[in-house]
Amino acid sequence: MLKPKVLVVVPGFGSPQFGFKKKNLSNNTQILRGDSDNFEIKYLIFQYDTFLISLIENNSDVTVKQEPGVIGEFLNKYVKPEDFRDFSYILLILDDVELPKNFSLRVMEQIYRKYSFDILSPAIISSSYPYIMQGDTGIRVVNFIEFFCYFMDWENYRKYHQLIRKYNSRWMWGLDLILYKYFRMGIVDDWKAFHHIHGPNTMDKERHSEMMNILNEEKESIFHPFLPQTLCKLS
Repeated sequence: MLKPKVLVVVPGFGSPQFGFKKKNLSNNTQILRGDSDNFEIKYLIFQYDTFLISLIENNSDVTVKQEPGVIGEFLNKYVKPEDFRDFSYILLILDDVELPKNFSLRVMEQIYRKYSFDILSPAIISSSYPYIMQGDTGIRVVNFIEFFCYFMDWENYRKYHQLIRKYNSRWMWGLDLILYKYFRMGIVDDWKAFHHIHGPNTMDKERHSEMMNILNEEKESIFHPFLPQTLCKLS
């Protein structure tokens, strides 16, 4: 029997702290390798630092693309759903997110299917929104997940990619604020992933403009009381 295929996408890899991120990537792939008996796992990594020699080698399971750009540009250009129809699942993860040692793709798939999620994420320690890291255990149905680590099947990735294209989203700012309209989302509190590197607290003009364009078209406000909210807790 053929194993389901999972595409793990790191949509931006490079400075700052390139050495740390390379070690983090190695640790994450080691954790995911624990599910290699259940899935065929492929990696697609975008290294945006062209002045650095790539320290990641291409092989049959890993493809590295090295060129300038930002997250949304890479997803829009290189991770088109039609090019990955043979993959059952897509895992999008940032280069500075550390998966917990107890993380399991097999269990994530089981939770994803059992509760009919469209997008599923581990809890994130050191998120911009503390509610994403509750500290308790279980599974939550939520209406917001900040973009750190998204697991979804191919069909929901296709819908997600449509939003990226619709808004020509380069930085992905604001896109996570409207996902509740289109997807059933969940967080697994038993998995506490860690977000290591934080940027400035203020956004530049380009990112702010991108976010506000999305919110204005969706007739939403960043201060809308629906954010953030846990809808229910699952046993």
